[in-house]
Formats: sequence, C-alpha cells, structure tokens
Amino acid sequence: MKGFADAAALESALALLHDAELMEFVQEHQHNYLYRADFMKEPMPGDADPALMWELVSFVRRMAGRPTVRELNKSQPIGRQCFWTATPEMIAGLNDIVSRSNPSAQLTQSLARLSTRPAIQQLALEELEAAGYRDGVDVEHEELREIVCDKRAPETPEERLFANARELIEEIEELASEPFNVELIAYMHERLALDTKGLRVEPRPSPAPKTSVPSPPSDQLLESIVAGCENPCLWGPHPLFGALINADTIWVTPAFERFNGLMELLIRWRSYYAIGVPALRFVPLSKMRLDWERRLVGPPDAPMRYGEALVVSSFGVDSTPYSQQMIHFLDRGLNRLERIVARTEEIGERCKHLIFEDRRLTLRQKQLLADLVDNPLLVVDVGMYEKRFDIAASTARADLTRLVSLNFLLTEFSAKKQVFWLRPDISRVLASRSAASTPASSTQA
Repeated sequence: MKGFADAAALESALALLHDAELMEFVQEHQHNYLYRADFMKEPMPGDADPALMWELVSFVRRMAGRPTVRELNKSQPIGRQCFWTATPEMIAGLNDIVSRSNPSAQLTQSLARLSTRPAIQQLALEELEAAGYRDGVDVEHEELREIVCDKRAPETPEERLFANARELIEEIEELASEPFNVELIAYMHERLALDTKGLRVEPRPSPAPKTSVPSPPSDQLLESIVAGCENPCLWGPHPLFGALINADTIWVTPAFERFNGLMELLIRWRSYYAIGVPALRFVPLSKMRLDWERRLVGPPDAPMRYGEALVVSSFGVDSTPYSQQMIHFLDRGLNRLERIVARTEEIGERCKHLIFEDRRLTLRQKQLLADLVDNPLLVVDVGMYEKRFDIAASTARADLTRLVSLNFLLTEFSAKKQVFWLRPDISRVLASRSAASTPASSTQA
C-alpha cells in the first residue's frame, strides 16, 4: 500500500509540474515579491490552492537562492534559514548604477570639480547626520557643516567625533588601496574615536528585521565583514550587491560598541572606492534607510515596510525584497545626485555667461569671477591678483575693491592681510541684476 501511495503522490506531483498554466504562474511570480496576504488574493491557475502556490513559488526561489543549501548550517531547520536571490532585474539595476558612478562616468568627473559645492556637500552631511543619529550623537546641522565643510576646529567631544570622521573621509581613497583586514578596521575605529572618551552616547536601536545574511557569532563578525570586503562577490553575483549585504550586516548586528553607524558609513565608502563606484559616496543611503525604518517613506518608493521586506515559507526566510529596496534606494539617490549636479553645472554656466555680459567689468575681473564660480572656496588677496595678471598692486587693489562695491565679492582682514572671496549667493545677485536690466518691453514679450 505504501508503494502505491508513493507512486500516486509522484504522479500527482508530476502532473502539477507539467501544468503549463501553473508553471507560467510560478515564473511570473518568482521575482514578484508580495506580502502573503496580497499573494493569496492573486488569481490562481485553475483551481490551485493559494497556500500550495505560495510554497511552490518559494521553493523555486530557494533553489536559486544564496547561500546554497550546501553552504548553510545543516543543524538549523530549513524553515528557519535565511536566504536571498539576485534577480535579473536586480543585476541589471546594479550594472546600470555602476555604469553611472564609475571613475570614467561623466557624473564622477563632474563631482571632481563640484564636490565642494554646498548642494553636493549637503548630501554627504545627510549621511553623516543619519549615522550620527543612529549612534546617539546629535550635532546641529550648521555646526556639522562648519566642522565638515569649513573645517572649523571642534569645541566639544561630539564635534571632535565628526572632525575625526571628516579626516578619515579625506583618506578614504588611500585606505581603499590598502588590504582590508581586522587591523585596518581597528585603525579606522581608533582614529574615529580619538579624543572622544568623555562622550557618552546611547545608540538608538533600529527595528529588528529578519536579516539578509545569517548573523555570524559576535566573535566572528569582524572576520565576516573583512571577508565580504576582500571578496565583494562572496555574498552574491555582483560586487556592489556584496557591499550592500556587508552594510546590512553591520547595521543589523552592531559590530562596534561605539559609533557603529559612522563605522558602517566609512567601511561602505571605502568599499565604493575599492570596487570602482566612487560617486556613490554622495548617495545618502543611511538617510534613506533610516527614513524607511522610521516609516517616513512608503509606497511606491518602499512597497514593503521596513522589517517586513521578506517572505516566509516552509523553505526559510527570503529577504530578497530587502535587497531590492536597497538597490532601489541607491538608484533613486543616484538620480537625485545627477539632477543636483546638472543643476549646479547649469547655474555655474549661467553665472559665467552673465559675468561676461556685464559691461562694467574689465576682462581681468571677468576672468577672476569665472575662476571663483568654478571654485567658490578660492580666496584671493591683492598679491595673488597682482601676480596673476601682471599688474601694479594699486591696480589690483582697485579692481578687487570695485568688485566688492559691485556686490560680487566679500572681503575681510585676516592676519593683517585683506582677502576676497565670491559671495555665496552670487547666482541670486546676478539673476536679480539681469532681471532688473531687462527692458520692460522685452519682459512683456
């Protein structure tokens, strides 16, 4: 009787698998992740049981998932094991992100010129603020900008922490060329925490989702992070996918007792340089993930809620939706970065056009202002201007003073020397002046 029952079960299973409509349904839903309740409302092939179809689709996903069953801990029941897949759409998305953010991409070349612009710096500040919030370290936005962008000397332990982070960020490309190991992690953490012993912080816990990687024991966590950085394809078929998995490991299972959020950011930025996507350091992934955690973002940008971006079946916990969401955040952040860069370049070109159209200015003055538009952090004095254009000191001073009176430059005395720099609101000044000089008839036309 048992043999007959087994044969009948096999025949029933084969009949199920040979059903073209059923298999088409499985293929359509393999990469389409829904909450179980929503899946159950989907039209089923024939009279198929929705619960059975849920398990069948999950089985197909598991067979394509990582880690493979062979790589998993056999002592753990399969239904409690975590896995993920990298769907064709995810790989295509990652390849597109790499093509737009690699060293030869136009965006990366533009950022080499524009990275000190306030609109671009704001993106990095968003990352640092989010990481600091997660670590329980609060610094006012303007104070953070002064520490990170203006390099003001820190006055408090909190400011010292972000000054240390800034110094490490300035070295990040160099750190990416060094072998990544536990010793390098220790060096980075020691540098980050330098002179912050008096800083008492209470990290803000995040909701605890099922993780996308089975969390290693605490004594193996750093080794796991190192392995993921040394071999970016360890966790999947794409190095950028591996960087995201590594970031998730640090976020979900804190690897550092203090400043875990800032360390995650630094390690991820180092990985961006190491795998050749440096422009991604201006994508505020920490901020977007934190907003997702706090339920500040929802559909369509985040189809599933944070902590619920996973699919549970008798074959384990599939966290592919989480990885899909992180890739979407990267893509969305990159889109925003490209728009900001394009707008910044457009404003710069418009400013230079208006400067060269201004008949009140000499060619020397126009050239200086154009240089300052390209590099707003540049500070000049009379001696520099004199040498640049090979003119008398009196002429140089008169030119610069004239630019101040015309509202192009600001000035102050520093160490007994008068210095000049471009007005931060130069685009607004030029635009208003251009509008004021436009004839009324032209405006009406």
